[in-house]
Amino acid sequence: MSASPLKLTTFLSSPEGLNSTCILIQGASDAVLVDVPFLLSDARRLVEMVKASGATLTTIFVTHGHPDHWFTLCLFAEEFPSAKLVAHPE
Repeated sequence: MSASPLKLTTFLSSPEGLNSTCILIQGASDAVLVDVPFLLSDARRLVEMVKASGATLTTIFVTHGHPDHWFTLCLFAEEFPSAKLVAHPE
């Protein structure tokens, strides 16, 4: 039995949102989001992209402590309450 390939979708935030990059990694039915944007307007667009993917968001991984990688986590926690939030301790 062969595993389904992963699908990677890149989200680029607006210039006002510091052009940060977020990545949605999708398997057959579940997804992991790597980083979230700085601005709520960009975050709302990313929420819609994740929902449109049809995958269940299981995890949000924050790569490091710069605010343009975690600042809108509150919106994602609200929109995806069952997603586990994971971050480096620093």
